[in-house]
Amino acid sequence: MLNKTFHLNSTFKSETVEDGSVMVRGMASTHDFDRAGDTIMADAWTKGGLGNFEKNPIIFYLDLDIAEGKAEGVEEFIDYLVTTVEKTEPKTMYYKYWISADQKKVSLMEVYHSNEDAIFHMNAFANAAHRDKFLETFVVTNFQVMGNTNDALKAAMAAYTTDHRSLVKGFQRKK
Repeated sequence: MLNKTFHLNSTFKSETVEDGSVMVRGMASTHDFDRAGDTIMADAWTKGGLGNFEKNPIIFYLDLDIAEGKAEGVEEFIDYLVTTVEKTEPKTMYYKYWISADQKKVSLMEVYHSNEDAIFHMNAFANAAHRDKFLETFVVTNFQVMGNTNDALKAAMAAYTTDHRSLVKGFQRKK
């Protein structure tokens, strides 16, 4: 039997999803130490901690070479990819491709609100009809995952990259 007093503070949000059910998301904190030996006071979440956490999304940055013999039709394929992700992944915040002047290199940036949203994308890609064509068209030369990635996302990404980077410092200007 557990004989422990928990001092919890939580922030939860609910939203109605397409099927009419309600999804509840939130954060709860205790005074306990985490595996790194840190503790976050419960009221830190309500004094800006949650907002700061939510402003640190998961970012995928890929450098891609266009495979030999695959340059023809690559812009149409990219258009298809962008349209498909926009229609099928509502939690994808940002999904953009850039191409070099010589049409040999492509950069891709993807941004997700959370680890769960990034995992959704990885699962969608793993089962997508266009997965094999993507891997035949593009040679991944660099794939960085930036943000506070959890073990589940790292496992989902393992076949593609192990380059996960945490934020050290930075800022974002408002217009």
